[in-house]
Amino acid sequence: MPEFIVNMIINKFSLENEQMVFSDGLPLPYTLKDLFIALVGKNLYEAIRISIR
Repeated sequence: MPEFIVNMIINKFSLENEQMVFSDGLPLPYTLKDLFIALVGKNLYEAIRISIR
């Protein structure tokens, strides 16, 4: 998961609205933004977004 966090930051959250999918291609009702927030927390997510702008 550290690679995911680093890639989201490097890409300036450009893919945050992409929907997550199972390995068989079925979509999940969550976005990459939801996963990022689950991993780092909402406060840190907002702080990082503000700091990379």
